[in-house]
Amino acid sequence: LMLITFVAASAQKKPLDHSVYDGWKSVGAFTMSDDGRYTIFLVNPQEGDNYMVSLNLTNLTKDSIARVNAPKMTSDGKYVVATIKPLFQQTREARIKKAKPDQMPKDTLGIYNLYTKELKKILHLKGFKMGKYAKDHFAFQTTPPADTSKNKKPVKKDKDEGSDLMVYQISTGRVDTLKYVSDYDFSTGGDTLFFVTRPNSKDSIFTPSLNMYTVNDRKTKSIYKYDLKQTVRLPIVSEDNKNFAFYAKLDTTKNKDKIISILHYKDGYPEAKIVVDNNLKGLPENHRISENRAIQFNKEGSRLFFGNAPIVTGK
Repeated sequence: LMLITFVAASAQKKPLDHSVYDGWKSVGAFTMSDDGRYTIFLVNPQEGDNYMVSLNLTNLTKDSIARVNAPKMTSDGKYVVATIKPLFQQTREARIKKAKPDQMPKDTLGIYNLYTKELKKILHLKGFKMGKYAKDHFAFQTTPPADTSKNKKPVKKDKDEGSDLMVYQISTGRVDTLKYVSDYDFSTGGDTLFFVTRPNSKDSIFTPSLNMYTVNDRKTKSIYKYDLKQTVRLPIVSEDNKNFAFYAKLDTTKNKDKIISILHYKDGYPEAKIVVDNNLKGLPENHRISENRAIQFNKEGSRLFFGNAPIVTGK
């Protein structure tokens, strides 16, 4: 009897073949709030639009948002900030038509309140960043369409020119705008934003610089000013938050080789100072500073570790 029942049950199962693969879905990107009240995760089909699920673990109620990518939950477990992708079909059709990058469907920024289920959207998202333990702030950039009203011609931008960076406070919706930002990132705690500005070469008001913005007092402080022929990288921060260090290419000649320096900054300095360059005593012969290895401080912030590499001569 047991054998007969088993055979009958097995006969009712649909055999697996290629026709069922498109219906399979994967689940991933799980994040849980520290208080264990909410979890979020992504459900991804083999082809088509995915969605994010937010699940209240106290009463098992859930909500979903379509086409979410790389969601990040604030450290207090109240909000989720994420990229919302265009419809899969829209993107597919644009690619078939070989649309130019500026004509492709654009991403949208989503700010979701886990408690009220309210979703705010900001169009034309270029990208966003927030600190690992951020509670109330993140930053984002957009790529709004050019203003062609009244036959206006778009303003010609320099190749590496930065664009507006918006610092957003989630609880109030307040936005501070930082001009000409070409690179940016938050400290781990999310309370300090480091950013590099590269203004238009014809702009006589703004200066290229590496800066820090503190979200609590909304103040900006310059760390280092440079020339547009130079480049600087974002800093790394010591564990005690007292020391910053970053790579910079300060050579303004047309030398094709990258001559890299390391600069150091701490509170009380008028600006960052060069502490390591290719004249460093003890640097191996025929080696030079390399930016291909990330800078690191030791736990106490008293030592700096960096990369060097052999000089490669062209034939």
